[in-house]
Amino acid sequence: ILDAEPDASSVESHAYFKASGVVERIPVRLVTGALRDELLRSQFGRNKKSFAGRYVVLQPTRNFAPNVKVTLVWERGVKSKLGGVPTSDEQVQEYHVRDEFTAKLTCDRENEKEGCIPFADVWLQFSSPVEWRVAKAVRLEGPDGKKREPESIDKKDAIEGATVTSVKFKGPHAPK
Repeated sequence: ILDAEPDASSVESHAYFKASGVVERIPVRLVTGALRDELLRSQFGRNKKSFAGRYVVLQPTRNFAPNVKVTLVWERGVKSKLGGVPTSDEQVQEYHVRDEFTAKLTCDRENEKEGCIPFADVWLQFSSPVEWRVAKAVRLEGPDGKKREPESIDKKDAIEGATVTSVKFKGPHAPK
């Protein structure tokens, strides 16, 4: 949160990322418009007016590797759109990039070399939480072409805004 809306070129000149294993500075790009508003809403759940200029969303100009330490450096000299006094102190914020996101499909089998038991449930497990609204859009397509919708494991998770770490596809399923 800032005191005033910053000048975009000033931010892009005086802010950068450092990442473990990368020698050079990683420039920032200011995220603006509808994408910025959507990202802020997803994090804070507020309406657009409450974000007016005081929140900055930065994007690195390159992707970070999973599971590394990242530092945002906000150098002195960042100015507001209104002019005024530029920042006089450097600020440093440390972050950690999460592990790579994965989704693992599991099912009951009679032995590890066989396919899934057709009458049993099939599970999709996520390596980190996923919003229910996103997870419920996943479909499991069987060999018969039929697409199945997932169910939340816990019914209280199946509400807007909730997150899940897995979903199940209720059996029976068409055999191969």
